[in-house]
Amino acid sequence: MFAVAASLVALAGCEAHRPSFLALQPRQAAGCEALPGRERSTVVVFDPERRLLLACNPQRAGERFVPASTFKIPHALIALDLGVTDPSETFAWDGRDRGVAAWNADRTLGQAISTSAVWVFQALAERIGRAREKAGVERLGYGNREIGAAEDLGHFWLGGPLKISALEQVDFLRRLREGDLPVSAAALREVRAMARLEADGQGNVVHGKTGAMLPIDDEGFLRAGADDLLPAGEERTGWFVGWLERGDGEGEPVYFATNLDLALPGAMAARRNATYAVLAANGYPVPAP
Repeated sequence: MFAVAASLVALAGCEAHRPSFLALQPRQAAGCEALPGRERSTVVVFDPERRLLLACNPQRAGERFVPASTFKIPHALIALDLGVTDPSETFAWDGRDRGVAAWNADRTLGQAISTSAVWVFQALAERIGRAREKAGVERLGYGNREIGAAEDLGHFWLGGPLKISALEQVDFLRRLREGDLPVSAAALREVRAMARLEADGQGNVVHGKTGAMLPIDDEGFLRAGADDLLPAGEERTGWFVGWLERGDGEGEPVYFATNLDLALPGAMAARRNATYAVLAANGYPVPAP
């Protein structure tokens, strides 16, 4: 439990970002067997209505890892709040194959989130600039709030130094959903809409974002096997973070964050599948993965 306690103590040190579940002790979640490697993965579920914090591997839940594409949610908030883009802007693809078919097209901000088009967010990082990026993560209280030097501007969320824990992801998403972040109401509303993923027909809707720590260069090209693009000796982490809006009469939103070592078998699919399995095992309605 030390890692959990250490993470919560660190968060408590900044009263502006004090998590609502600070006093809760995590309970063992049901369904953790769905994870491909119990010691190299974690799932955190926070149910504010029941004041319930559930976890698979609570020790890992407090450890910080590179957020990868889950940072697209706060990144979009920063960009919209600063006015460097708007939801109607279309970012023009330059015609170069970046290694993922879904990245090879013109993209709006919402489409760049849903397809994880890294090059769009690298273009936004250039517009925002290092000073305002740093101020943005500080203002949002996001993870360790470190974006590195000027040369890290195009990849600080892909290979570090920015890092965040599963517990901190849950707290950030709660503040996003509840409007408790120091950005404009319009930016909050627009990003919440962009984060919508899927629904089950009974009013249950999942919002969120996956992420994977992959070798991507500063022009948004996936460079398979280019290990020099990632920090040596660090885990390549995969993520799925978000919240579940339950149907009328079914309860208030529930927040979740999963991370795991991408070296585990089936890790990419397990990000979402294992998360849904844990949510379902604990009584929360989710769409079929």
